[in-house]
Amino acid sequence: MNVLRRPATAIVVLATLAAASTACASTAAQGAPSAVGTPASTSAGSSAGTSTGTSTETRVLGHRGVGRVHIGDSAREARKHGARLTGKPGDLCRPLVLPSSDPDAEPIHGYLARGLGVVALFASGDVRTPEGIGLGSTRKELEKAYPDVSAISDNGYRTVDLAGHRHYQFGMERGRRVFEMLVFDDRQPCFG
Repeated sequence: MNVLRRPATAIVVLATLAAASTACASTAAQGAPSAVGTPASTSAGSSAGTSTGTSTETRVLGHRGVGRVHIGDSAREARKHGARLTGKPGDLCRPLVLPSSDPDAEPIHGYLARGLGVVALFASGDVRTPEGIGLGSTRKELEKAYPDVSAISDNGYRTVDLAGHRHYQFGMERGRRVFEMLVFDDRQPCFG
């Protein structure tokens, strides 16, 4: 399954996420609490962790989510763990931002959908999967970490099926390097 089927859709998604980041930047700059950090020693099947507040923390985009914010979390649960939501509570989809406790780290963006909770979390900056894949990873590194990754689609995306309705998706720049990655629920109505 390809979440982003057309380059134009990718541009709209990225523009929406950039707007959400701008809207939430002042909140994050005021010292909002964060729970997006995960120690580097986290096992591959877990994404639980807490922020350490140090610049050496490793943020992990795990099979369930990032830190204590998981795919399927309600708006209340996501806010409890540091997410900032934009849009209106009745909206079908609401952008969310997970600021890092490290002021130099980029925030993580995502979406919350009415009736489904958190449905997507997009990696940024130094974020990695538990298997070590991050923005800038090569095709060979991706295939070694995920032997069952789908073939590259017409729009340059590759998918790894996870448990339930969850998947990783990796956007490949010219088929060579990861330029975008996310964990998402395939029932999401927010993009693609």
